[in-house]
Amino acid sequence: MKAITSNILGFTDSDTKADNIYFHILSDLHFVDAFEMSDAGQLILSDTEPHRAQAYPRTDSFTQLDVEKGRVWYLPPKDDLGMRDREVHLLY
Repeated sequence: MKAITSNILGFTDSDTKADNIYFHILSDLHFVDAFEMSDAGQLILSDTEPHRAQAYPRTDSFTQLDVEKGRVWYLPPKDDLGMRDREVHLLY
């Protein structure tokens, strides 16, 4: 599990407050190195660090303020990914 921070995903607009900047997820998360669509995890909203054993609903939208407050989390797939780093992409 990893919080999505402003260093990972950040957008500013001098005319718009962070709670009015919306991100809408347009695709499932997928691994860059995979040739087939496989479960690459999900993004969730949570005010506290999520627990792996608990189920969370996937989020399809959030605000820049959610990112700044540490409410957006990446949960990896339930299957073991092994010991190598993997890159996950999504469209928003």
